[in-house]
Amino acid sequence: MQTRIADIEVRAPFKDLFPVDPVILAAISESIQQNGFDGSKPLDLWGTVLVDGHTRLQAAVACGLETVETFSHEFPDEDAALEYAIRNQRDRRNMTAGDILRCVAALDQRKTANGRPLKTVSRDTVSPGRSADHTAELLGVSPATVNRARAVNDHATPETKQAVETGEMSLAAAAQKTRAEKREVEQVDPPKRAGKPTFNRTNDNIEWAQWTWNPVTGCKHGCKYCYARDIDARFNPGNNFAPTFHNDRLSAPQHMRVPAEAATNIGLRNVFVCSMADLFGDWVPESWIDQVLDEVHNAPDWNFLFLTKNPKRLPEWSWPKNAWVGTTVDVQSRVQAAMDAFRDVDAPVRFLSCEPMTERLVFEDLSMFNWVIIGGMSDNSGRATAQPDWAWVEELTEQAEAAGLAVYWKPNLQKAWEIEFGKRRKRQYPEG
Repeated sequence: MQTRIADIEVRAPFKDLFPVDPVILAAISESIQQNGFDGSKPLDLWGTVLVDGHTRLQAAVACGLETVETFSHEFPDEDAALEYAIRNQRDRRNMTAGDILRCVAALDQRKTANGRPLKTVSRDTVSPGRSADHTAELLGVSPATVNRARAVNDHATPETKQAVETGEMSLAAAAQKTRAEKREVEQVDPPKRAGKPTFNRTNDNIEWAQWTWNPVTGCKHGCKYCYARDIDARFNPGNNFAPTFHNDRLSAPQHMRVPAEAATNIGLRNVFVCSMADLFGDWVPESWIDQVLDEVHNAPDWNFLFLTKNPKRLPEWSWPKNAWVGTTVDVQSRVQAAMDAFRDVDAPVRFLSCEPMTERLVFEDLSMFNWVIIGGMSDNSGRATAQPDWAWVEELTEQAEAAGLAVYWKPNLQKAWEIEFGKRRKRQYPEG
Protein backbone atom coordinates (compact mmCIF):
# COMPACT_ATOMS: atom_id res chain seq x y z
CA MET A 1 0.00 0.00 0.00
CA GLN A 2 1.07 3.61 -0.44
CA THR A 3 1.87 5.60 2.72
CA ARG A 4 2.69 9.28 3.08
CA ILE A 5 6.31 9.70 4.21
CA ALA A 6 5.18 12.40 6.63
CA ASP A 7 3.07 9.80 8.46
CA ILE A 8 5.91 7.33 9.02
CA GLU A 9 7.45 7.38 12.51
CA VAL A 10 11.19 6.75 12.80
CA ARG A 11 12.27 5.92 16.35
CA ALA A 12 14.38 3.73 18.60
CA PRO A 13 15.19 0.94 18.87
CA PHE A 14 14.71 0.29 15.16
CA LYS A 15 16.43 3.39 13.80
CA ASP A 16 19.60 2.67 15.80
CA LEU A 17 20.13 -0.98 14.86
CA PHE A 18 21.91 -0.55 11.52
CA PRO A 19 23.41 2.87 10.65
CA VAL A 20 22.81 4.05 7.11
CA ASP A 21 25.77 3.36 4.80
CA PRO A 22 26.37 6.47 2.62
CA VAL A 23 27.51 4.32 -0.33
CA ILE A 24 24.36 2.18 -0.27
CA LEU A 25 22.22 5.28 0.26
CA ALA A 26 23.70 6.91 -2.83
CA ALA A 27 23.14 3.77 -4.90
CA ILE A 28 19.47 3.44 -3.87
CA SER A 29 18.89 7.16 -4.46
CA GLU A 30 20.28 6.85 -7.97
CA SER A 31 18.06 3.83 -8.64
CA ILE A 32 14.96 5.73 -7.45
CA GLN A 33 15.80 8.69 -9.66
CA GLN A 34 16.13 6.42 -12.68
CA ASN A 35 13.40 3.83 -12.06
CA GLY A 36 11.22 5.12 -9.26
CA PHE A 37 10.69 3.49 -5.85
CA ASP A 38 10.87 -0.32 -6.10
CA GLY A 39 7.45 -1.52 -5.00
CA SER A 40 8.72 -5.10 -4.67
CA LYS A 41 10.71 -3.95 -1.62
CA PRO A 42 8.17 -2.09 0.56
CA LEU A 43 9.09 -0.50 3.87
CA ASP A 44 8.06 -2.61 6.88
CA LEU A 45 5.72 -0.81 9.27
CA TRP A 46 4.25 -1.68 12.65
CA GLY A 47 1.36 0.70 12.84
CA THR A 48 3.06 3.93 11.84
CA VAL A 49 6.51 2.89 13.18
CA LEU A 50 9.21 2.03 10.64
CA VAL A 51 10.62 -1.36 11.57
CA ASP A 52 12.87 -2.04 8.58
CA GLY A 53 13.85 -0.02 5.52
CA HIS A 54 15.54 3.08 6.96
CA THR A 55 18.05 3.47 4.12
CA ARG A 56 15.30 3.18 1.50
CA LEU A 57 13.24 5.76 3.37
CA GLN A 58 16.15 8.22 3.47
CA ALA A 59 16.75 7.70 -0.24
CA ALA A 60 13.07 8.38 -0.98
CA VAL A 61 13.22 11.60 1.05
CA ALA A 62 16.42 12.64 -0.74
CA CYS A 63 14.68 12.10 -4.08
CA GLY A 64 11.72 14.25 -3.06
CA LEU A 65 9.08 11.50 -2.90
CA GLU A 66 5.97 12.14 -0.85
CA THR A 67 4.69 8.54 -0.68
CA VAL A 68 6.32 5.12 -0.66
CA GLU A 69 5.20 1.52 -0.86
CA THR A 70 4.81 -0.05 2.61
CA PHE A 71 3.74 -3.32 4.19
CA SER A 72 1.87 -3.21 7.50
CA HIS A 73 2.71 -5.94 10.05
CA GLU A 74 0.61 -6.96 13.03
CA PHE A 75 3.34 -7.78 15.54
CA PRO A 76 2.04 -8.68 19.04
CA ASP A 77 4.62 -6.43 20.71
CA GLU A 78 7.84 -4.53 20.18
CA ASP A 79 9.92 -7.63 20.97
CA ALA A 80 8.50 -9.42 17.95
CA ALA A 81 8.96 -6.37 15.72
CA LEU A 82 12.57 -6.00 16.86
CA GLU A 83 13.38 -9.63 16.19
CA TYR A 84 11.80 -9.39 12.73
CA ALA A 85 13.97 -6.38 11.86
CA ILE A 86 17.13 -8.14 13.02
CA ARG A 87 16.36 -11.34 11.11
CA ASN A 88 15.62 -9.35 7.96
CA GLN A 89 18.95 -7.54 8.08
CA ARG A 90 20.88 -10.64 9.16
CA ASP A 91 19.75 -12.41 5.99
CA ARG A 92 20.80 -9.48 3.79
CA ARG A 93 24.23 -8.60 5.14
CA ASN A 94 27.37 -9.85 6.83
CA MET A 95 26.88 -8.79 10.44
CA THR A 96 29.76 -6.62 11.63
CA ALA A 97 30.99 -6.52 15.22
CA GLY A 98 29.30 -3.15 15.55
CA ASP A 99 26.01 -4.59 14.27
CA ILE A 100 26.20 -7.40 16.83
CA LEU A 101 26.98 -4.94 19.61
CA ARG A 102 23.97 -2.76 18.78
CA CYS A 103 21.57 -5.65 18.30
CA VAL A 104 22.53 -7.31 21.57
CA ALA A 105 22.09 -4.00 23.39
CA ALA A 106 18.64 -3.52 21.86
CA LEU A 107 17.55 -7.07 22.70
CA ASP A 108 18.85 -6.80 26.26
CA GLN A 109 17.03 -3.53 26.90
CA ARG A 110 13.63 -4.05 25.30
CA LYS A 111 10.94 -1.46 25.69
CA THR A 112 7.24 -1.31 25.05
CA ALA A 113 5.80 1.06 22.47
CA ASN A 114 5.21 3.70 25.15
CA GLY A 115 8.81 3.55 26.42
CA ARG A 116 8.18 1.64 29.68
CA PRO A 117 11.05 -0.84 30.24
CA LEU A 118 10.04 -4.49 30.10
CA LYS A 119 13.36 -5.79 31.38
CA THR A 120 17.01 -4.97 31.47
CA VAL A 121 19.49 -7.79 31.05
CA SER A 122 23.10 -7.46 32.21
CA ARG A 123 26.00 -9.73 31.35
CA ASP A 124 26.64 -10.08 35.08
CA THR A 125 23.14 -11.40 35.77
CA VAL A 126 22.47 -13.52 32.70
CA SER A 127 24.14 -16.87 32.49
CA PRO A 128 25.26 -18.10 29.06
CA GLY A 129 22.18 -20.28 28.89
CA ARG A 130 18.79 -19.93 27.27
CA SER A 131 18.81 -16.14 26.91
CA ALA A 132 22.25 -16.12 25.26
CA ASP A 133 21.29 -19.10 23.10
CA HIS A 134 18.13 -17.38 21.85
CA THR A 135 19.97 -14.15 21.06
CA ALA A 136 22.76 -16.10 19.38
CA GLU A 137 20.29 -17.99 17.17
CA LEU A 138 18.58 -14.75 16.23
CA LEU A 139 21.85 -13.09 15.23
CA GLY A 140 23.41 -16.16 13.66
CA VAL A 141 26.40 -16.11 16.01
CA SER A 142 27.65 -18.20 18.95
CA PRO A 143 26.51 -17.71 22.57
CA ALA A 144 30.11 -16.81 23.39
CA THR A 145 29.92 -13.92 20.94
CA VAL A 146 26.71 -12.72 22.60
CA ASN A 147 28.39 -12.72 26.01
CA ARG A 148 31.38 -10.83 24.62
CA ALA A 149 28.99 -8.21 23.28
CA ARG A 150 27.30 -7.99 26.69
CA ALA A 151 30.65 -7.47 28.39
CA VAL A 152 31.47 -4.60 26.04
CA ASN A 153 27.98 -3.06 26.24
CA ASP A 154 27.92 -3.21 30.04
CA HIS A 155 31.43 -2.15 30.94
CA ALA A 156 33.54 -0.91 28.00
CA THR A 157 34.77 2.67 27.72
CA PRO A 158 33.30 4.83 24.94
CA GLU A 159 36.66 4.62 23.17
CA THR A 160 36.56 0.81 23.11
CA LYS A 161 32.99 0.76 21.83
CA GLN A 162 33.93 3.24 19.12
CA ALA A 163 36.86 1.04 18.09
CA VAL A 164 34.47 -1.89 17.64
CA GLU A 165 32.04 0.25 15.64
CA THR A 166 34.77 1.43 13.27
CA GLY A 167 36.24 -2.04 12.85
CA GLU A 168 39.54 -1.11 14.51
CA MET A 169 39.03 -3.74 17.23
CA SER A 170 37.41 -7.15 17.13
CA LEU A 171 34.62 -8.01 19.53
CA ALA A 172 36.78 -10.67 21.19
CA ALA A 173 39.66 -8.23 21.75
CA ALA A 174 37.28 -5.56 23.06
CA ALA A 175 35.69 -7.99 25.52
CA GLN A 176 39.08 -9.16 26.76
CA LYS A 177 40.25 -5.57 27.23
CA THR A 178 37.01 -4.58 28.95
CA ARG A 179 37.07 -7.50 31.40
CA ALA A 180 40.69 -6.75 32.29
CA GLU A 181 39.82 -3.10 32.92
CA LYS A 182 36.84 -4.14 35.05
CA ARG A 183 39.09 -6.33 37.20
CA GLU A 184 41.43 -3.36 37.66
CA VAL A 185 38.54 -1.18 38.79
CA GLU A 186 37.49 -3.83 41.30
CA GLN A 187 41.01 -3.95 42.75
CA VAL A 188 40.65 -0.25 43.52
CA ASP A 189 37.02 -0.55 44.64
CA PRO A 190 36.12 -4.22 45.30
CA PRO A 191 32.58 -5.42 44.67
CA LYS A 192 30.17 -6.02 47.53
CA ARG A 193 27.92 -9.04 47.83
CA ALA A 194 24.53 -8.18 49.33
CA GLY A 195 26.09 -5.10 50.89
CA LYS A 196 29.04 -7.05 52.33
CA PRO A 197 32.68 -6.61 51.23
CA THR A 198 34.34 -9.51 49.41
CA PHE A 199 37.67 -10.44 47.88
CA ASN A 200 38.34 -9.55 44.26
CA ARG A 201 39.26 -12.22 41.71
CA THR A 202 42.64 -11.63 40.05
CA ASN A 203 43.94 -12.30 36.57
CA ASP A 204 47.13 -13.99 35.34
CA ASN A 205 49.25 -11.06 36.51
CA ILE A 206 48.93 -12.46 40.06
CA GLU A 207 48.51 -16.12 39.20
CA TRP A 208 49.99 -17.48 42.44
CA ALA A 209 47.06 -15.94 44.35
CA GLN A 210 43.67 -15.86 42.68
CA TRP A 211 42.12 -13.34 45.09
CA THR A 212 43.09 -9.87 46.26
CA TRP A 213 41.96 -7.97 49.34
CA ASN A 214 42.75 -4.28 49.73
CA PRO A 215 41.79 -2.96 53.19
CA VAL A 216 44.65 -0.49 52.67
CA THR A 217 45.57 1.22 49.40
CA GLY A 218 48.29 3.67 48.44
CA CYS A 219 52.08 3.69 48.60
CA LYS A 220 54.99 6.15 48.88
CA HIS A 221 57.83 4.04 47.48
CA GLY A 222 57.51 5.72 44.07
CA CYS A 223 58.73 2.74 42.01
CA LYS A 224 58.78 3.68 38.33
CA TYR A 225 57.35 0.32 37.26
CA CYS A 226 54.40 0.29 39.72
CA TYR A 227 51.28 -1.15 38.05
CA ALA A 228 49.17 -0.39 41.15
CA ARG A 229 49.93 3.32 40.93
CA ASP A 230 48.95 3.25 37.24
CA ILE A 231 45.58 1.69 38.11
CA ASP A 232 44.93 4.15 40.92
CA ALA A 233 45.80 7.12 38.69
CA ARG A 234 43.27 5.97 36.09
CA PHE A 235 40.37 5.57 38.49
CA ASN A 236 41.25 8.04 41.27
CA PRO A 237 42.83 11.00 39.44
CA GLY A 238 44.34 13.54 41.80
CA ASN A 239 44.62 11.05 44.67
CA ASN A 240 48.40 10.67 44.12
CA PHE A 241 48.21 7.09 45.43
CA ALA A 242 47.85 8.40 48.99
CA PRO A 243 47.86 5.68 51.70
CA THR A 244 44.27 5.09 52.81
CA PHE A 245 42.62 2.74 55.30
CA HIS A 246 39.28 1.26 54.11
CA ASN A 247 37.41 0.16 57.19
CA ASP A 248 34.42 -0.94 55.06
CA ARG A 249 36.58 -3.61 53.40
CA LEU A 250 38.08 -5.02 56.57
CA SER A 251 35.47 -7.74 57.15
CA ALA A 252 35.73 -9.30 53.66
CA PRO A 253 37.30 -12.58 54.95
CA GLN A 254 34.19 -13.17 57.07
CA HIS A 255 31.98 -13.23 53.96
CA MET A 256 34.04 -15.53 51.71
CA ARG A 257 34.16 -19.33 51.55
CA VAL A 258 37.07 -21.29 50.12
CA PRO A 259 36.03 -22.87 46.78
CA ALA A 260 35.91 -26.67 46.68
CA GLU A 261 38.37 -26.57 43.77
CA ALA A 262 41.01 -25.23 46.14
CA ALA A 263 41.64 -28.84 47.20
CA THR A 264 43.55 -29.32 43.94
CA ASN A 265 44.40 -25.68 43.09
CA ILE A 266 46.11 -23.89 45.96
CA GLY A 267 45.92 -20.58 44.12
CA LEU A 268 42.18 -20.56 44.87
CA ARG A 269 42.97 -20.56 48.60
CA ASN A 270 45.55 -17.78 48.36
CA VAL A 271 44.60 -14.14 48.96
CA PHE A 272 47.09 -11.40 48.05
CA VAL A 273 46.70 -8.78 50.78
CA CYS A 274 47.10 -5.14 49.72
CA SER A 275 47.97 -5.65 46.08
CA MET A 276 47.32 -1.90 45.82
CA ALA A 277 49.60 -0.89 48.70
CA ASP A 278 52.65 -1.73 50.79
CA LEU A 279 51.11 -2.57 54.16
CA PHE A 280 54.52 -2.41 55.85
CA GLY A 281 55.73 0.89 54.48
CA ASP A 282 57.19 3.18 57.14
CA TRP A 283 54.18 5.49 56.73
CA VAL A 284 51.60 2.81 57.67
CA PRO A 285 50.32 3.08 61.29
CA GLU A 286 50.65 -0.01 63.46
CA SER A 287 46.92 0.08 64.15
CA TRP A 288 46.14 -0.50 60.44
CA ILE A 289 48.42 -3.54 60.36
CA ASP A 290 47.03 -4.93 63.62
CA GLN A 291 43.45 -4.73 62.36
CA VAL A 292 44.32 -6.52 59.13
CA LEU A 293 46.21 -9.30 60.95
CA ASP A 294 43.29 -9.77 63.36
CA GLU A 295 41.02 -10.51 60.39
CA VAL A 296 43.60 -12.93 58.97
CA HIS A 297 43.79 -14.78 62.29
CA ASN A 298 39.99 -15.14 62.29
CA ALA A 299 39.86 -16.66 58.78
CA PRO A 300 42.02 -19.82 59.11
CA ASP A 301 40.65 -21.53 55.98
CA TRP A 302 42.42 -19.02 53.73
CA ASN A 303 46.11 -18.37 53.05
CA PHE A 304 46.91 -14.64 53.17
CA LEU A 305 49.99 -13.49 51.28
CA PHE A 306 51.82 -10.32 52.30
CA LEU A 307 54.48 -8.66 50.17
CA THR A 308 56.60 -5.64 51.05
CA LYS A 309 59.63 -3.69 49.89
CA ASN A 310 60.27 -2.72 53.52
CA PRO A 311 61.04 -6.07 55.22
CA LYS A 312 62.66 -4.54 58.33
CA ARG A 313 59.18 -4.12 59.89
CA LEU A 314 58.13 -7.75 59.42
CA PRO A 315 59.81 -9.21 62.56
CA GLU A 316 57.78 -6.79 64.72
CA TRP A 317 54.61 -8.87 64.36
CA SER A 318 53.52 -12.29 65.52
CA TRP A 319 52.28 -13.95 62.36
CA PRO A 320 49.08 -16.04 62.11
CA LYS A 321 49.55 -19.64 60.96
CA ASN A 322 47.80 -18.88 57.66
CA ALA A 323 50.06 -15.97 56.72
CA TRP A 324 52.63 -16.24 53.91
CA VAL A 325 55.12 -13.40 54.24
CA GLY A 326 57.30 -12.13 51.42
CA THR A 327 59.53 -9.32 50.27
CA THR A 328 60.29 -7.95 46.81
CA VAL A 329 63.91 -8.15 45.72
CA ASP A 330 64.25 -6.62 42.28
CA VAL A 331 67.82 -5.31 42.60
CA GLN A 332 70.93 -6.53 44.41
CA SER A 333 70.81 -3.64 46.90
CA ARG A 334 67.67 -5.18 48.48
CA VAL A 335 69.23 -8.61 49.04
CA GLN A 336 70.97 -8.00 52.37
CA ALA A 337 67.92 -6.30 53.95
CA ALA A 338 65.77 -9.27 52.91
CA MET A 339 68.13 -11.84 54.45
CA ASP A 340 68.59 -9.84 57.67
CA ALA A 341 64.85 -9.35 58.24
CA PHE A 342 63.70 -12.88 57.39
CA ARG A 343 66.07 -14.51 59.86
CA ASP A 344 63.64 -13.18 62.48
CA VAL A 345 60.31 -13.64 60.67
CA ASP A 346 58.26 -16.43 62.22
CA ALA A 347 55.73 -17.34 59.52
CA PRO A 348 54.83 -20.73 58.01
CA VAL A 349 55.83 -19.61 54.51
CA ARG A 350 58.52 -17.01 53.84
CA PHE A 351 59.11 -16.01 50.26
CA LEU A 352 61.01 -13.82 47.81
CA SER A 353 59.35 -12.08 44.88
CA CYS A 354 62.03 -11.33 42.33
CA GLU A 355 59.68 -9.54 39.98
CA PRO A 356 60.64 -7.63 38.04
CA MET A 357 64.09 -9.17 38.12
CA THR A 358 66.01 -6.18 36.76
CA GLU A 359 69.57 -7.41 37.41
CA ARG A 360 71.57 -10.42 38.55
CA LEU A 361 70.71 -11.32 42.15
CA VAL A 362 73.22 -13.10 44.39
CA PHE A 363 72.26 -14.38 47.86
CA GLU A 364 74.82 -15.57 50.39
CA ASP A 365 72.12 -17.62 52.10
CA LEU A 366 68.54 -18.64 51.23
CA SER A 367 67.86 -20.83 54.26
CA MET A 368 65.45 -18.27 55.76
CA PHE A 369 63.07 -18.63 52.77
CA ASN A 370 60.73 -21.35 51.55
CA TRP A 371 59.73 -20.06 48.13
CA VAL A 372 60.94 -17.79 45.34
CA ILE A 373 58.87 -16.19 42.59
CA ILE A 374 60.74 -14.98 39.49
CA GLY A 375 59.22 -12.71 36.86
CA GLY A 376 59.88 -10.12 34.19
CA MET A 377 58.76 -6.54 33.66
CA SER A 378 55.09 -6.31 32.73
CA ASP A 379 53.59 -3.40 30.82
CA ASN A 380 53.29 -0.17 32.85
CA SER A 381 53.57 3.57 32.41
CA GLY A 382 57.05 3.87 33.91
CA ARG A 383 59.04 1.34 31.91
CA ALA A 384 58.60 -0.85 28.84
CA THR A 385 57.93 -4.59 29.06
CA ALA A 386 61.27 -6.39 29.52
CA GLN A 387 62.72 -9.84 30.14
CA PRO A 388 65.55 -10.55 32.58
CA ASP A 389 68.74 -12.07 31.25
CA TRP A 390 67.99 -15.79 31.20
CA ALA A 391 71.33 -16.59 32.84
CA TRP A 392 70.15 -14.61 35.92
CA VAL A 393 66.96 -16.68 36.09
CA GLU A 394 68.79 -19.99 35.74
CA GLU A 395 71.39 -19.04 38.35
CA LEU A 396 68.83 -17.99 40.98
CA THR A 397 66.62 -21.00 40.22
CA GLU A 398 69.52 -23.42 40.66
CA GLN A 399 70.58 -21.76 43.94
CA ALA A 400 67.00 -21.83 45.26
CA GLU A 401 66.42 -25.47 44.36
CA ALA A 402 69.77 -26.46 45.88
CA ALA A 403 68.60 -24.78 49.12
CA GLY A 404 65.30 -26.70 49.02
CA LEU A 405 63.09 -23.78 48.00
CA ALA A 406 60.01 -24.13 45.82
CA VAL A 407 60.42 -22.07 42.62
CA TYR A 408 57.66 -20.35 40.70
CA TRP A 409 58.32 -18.89 37.24
CA LYS A 410 55.75 -16.22 36.39
CA PRO A 411 53.89 -16.48 33.04
CA ASN A 412 55.58 -13.25 31.93
CA LEU A 413 58.91 -15.10 31.73
CA GLN A 414 58.64 -15.89 28.04
CA LYS A 415 61.57 -18.28 27.79
CA ALA A 416 60.23 -20.36 30.67
CA TRP A 417 57.40 -21.59 28.47
CA GLU A 418 59.76 -22.44 25.61
CA ILE A 419 61.52 -25.01 27.81
CA GLU A 420 60.06 -28.49 28.05
CA PHE A 421 57.77 -28.57 31.09
CA GLY A 422 59.23 -31.77 32.53
CA LYS A 423 62.73 -30.37 32.92
CA ARG A 424 61.86 -28.10 35.80
CA ARG A 425 58.92 -27.47 38.14
CA LYS A 426 58.06 -23.98 36.96
CA ARG A 427 54.90 -23.44 39.01
CA GLN A 428 55.90 -25.09 42.25
CA TYR A 429 54.21 -23.91 45.44
CA PRO A 430 55.67 -24.23 48.94
CA GLU A 431 54.31 -26.46 51.65
CA GLY A 432 51.99 -24.38 53.78
